[in-house]
Amino acid sequence: MSKGWKLEHIDNVPPKKDTFQKGWKSVRWHLGVESFGVNASTKNKGESLTPIHDELDGNQDELFVVLEGLVEFNLDGQKVKAPVGTLLSVKPHVRRGATALQDKTTVLIIGAPIGAVYKPPSWA
Repeated sequence: MSKGWKLEHIDNVPPKKDTFQKGWKSVRWHLGVESFGVNASTKNKGESLTPIHDELDGNQDELFVVLEGLVEFNLDGQKVKAPVGTLLSVKPHVRRGATALQDKTTVLIIGAPIGAVYKPPSWA
């Protein structure tokens, strides 16, 4: 990253070996992003792209971007289908999760704490 930038295709970002779930890619780690979290999850039909959780502990906003396939988001119990190109912004208090509805579904997840400096979690 000596030039101050790095160009990469999502398919070329390797899965992080010590990550907590299969199909998870630490885009932040691979590209050297320091000011916000950014990961990608690729799963097949019926698999969880991200578990149901909230971000109250870190007061973190999250942005989900559907890159490939079809996603079913669970937002406080409400199920929402999201095709390629969908942008979903979620506030910290909302319990959210995502499931792949097609094979090779990929979602990009971007997050950072509201009004605070981002600190990477230990697993990232």
